[in-house]
Amino acid sequence: MTRRNVFLAALSLTLLSLPTLPTQAQLDGDPYVDVVAQGKGRINYAAGVVKATGYGAPPTNSQNPAQARLMAMGAAKADALRNLAMAVSSIQVTATTKVKNYVTESDTVETKVTAILQNARIISEIVGKDGMASVTVEIPMYGRGSVASAVMAEAIMEPRRESPSREPVRREPEPEPLSLPERGIKTNPRDPFKEPRGGAKPIKVEPRKPKAEPKNYHLPITSPIEEGPFTSVIVDCRGLGIQAVMSPKIYDTNGREVYGTLNVDVDYAIEIGIVGYPRSVEEALASKRAGEKPLVVRALRAKDSSKIDVVLSNEDGKRILEESRRDGFLEKCRVILLCDPVR
Repeated sequence: MTRRNVFLAALSLTLLSLPTLPTQAQLDGDPYVDVVAQGKGRINYAAGVVKATGYGAPPTNSQNPAQARLMAMGAAKADALRNLAMAVSSIQVTATTKVKNYVTESDTVETKVTAILQNARIISEIVGKDGMASVTVEIPMYGRGSVASAVMAEAIMEPRRESPSREPVRREPEPEPLSLPERGIKTNPRDPFKEPRGGAKPIKVEPRKPKAEPKNYHLPITSPIEEGPFTSVIVDCRGLGIQAVMSPKIYDTNGREVYGTLNVDVDYAIEIGIVGYPRSVEEALASKRAGEKPLVVRALRAKDSSKIDVVLSNEDGKRILEESRRDGFLEKCRVILLCDPVR
């Protein structure tokens, strides 16, 4: 064997031993990421961030390289903001509504969304050797200055005004909302998952390799005789192909809404989102949203072909409502939908 062949064989073994990173096709097929704006926008429901990229070409008649660069960057930023607006309007809020539905129906929501887009954060500015510029911008989906701050209150309060439901948290926004202890909900001062105060910090999401679910990694369902208090509820939805949205709902087999719009605190929903979408049992149990003692149930099926909302047994739905009436985990949006990992 020649020295060259020995080198190629060693190189092949080295490449085979490297971890396999997800391809763009795999990322685009992620149920937690929507690709929009002709591929220039990304809506990541799990990470809670919306990104968009724009491109700009330098003017052909420019004789000043610095001016050409600035004009290319300006065109790229304008393109990025246009793509970001398209991405935001495409965000799926519920199984039947998107952000654009609220924008067209409410001048207040339209004004808020416009202001949020104007405050988009630039996270990348690149100028190539050919003078072409690219700019990537992002906005958070939750917290202060987020998409949720513009649409979530409307998404939650409108169904409450229309529904004669059993126990809405509050039917109209209050000038000075009561804290959870004042509403009779117990809180734990050592709990790291605290009540929202002052809005969220800007979100920065780093690329990460999705972890495949370990084979036979079982998540024990909470026994009917096990007593609380419970810190959260985890709904095992693996195998159902559930898709992510901002405001999913959980129903029982009788069609009663167990969770989604009628029993969440609006401030929590804006601050942290209505549900968490972990990719593995390990990630679900380790999350702050889960807390020390989650109530674990199994989803029976997706509600319909959209595979957004889930259905539980009547017994599980009743138990969740009863336990949360005492422990308050539904109000605090401590709900996790454990779905399939990225393959």
